[in-house]
Amino acid sequence: MLKMKMELKKYKKKRIVPQGWEEITLEDVFRTSSGATPLSTEVSYYANGTIPWINSGELDKPYIYNTMNFISQKGFENS
Repeated sequence: MLKMKMELKKYKKKRIVPQGWEEITLEDVFRTSSGATPLSTEVSYYANGTIPWINSGELDKPYIYNTMNFISQKGFENS
């Protein structure tokens, strides 16, 4: 089992950071906090949303490249 894990490490996908870019953490550029999720029953909080919304379930991943959820300004103001 250990040998298999060691061999799999060789094939682990490497992240490619474009030249001139730097890999940083969210805390380096944002103030993060937890709060309330806008009511999912309020359509206006999500309709035509342009603000990326990261759910707590997505935070267990080491890297976040994008999110499937977006909220509206109204949703942001009521979160």
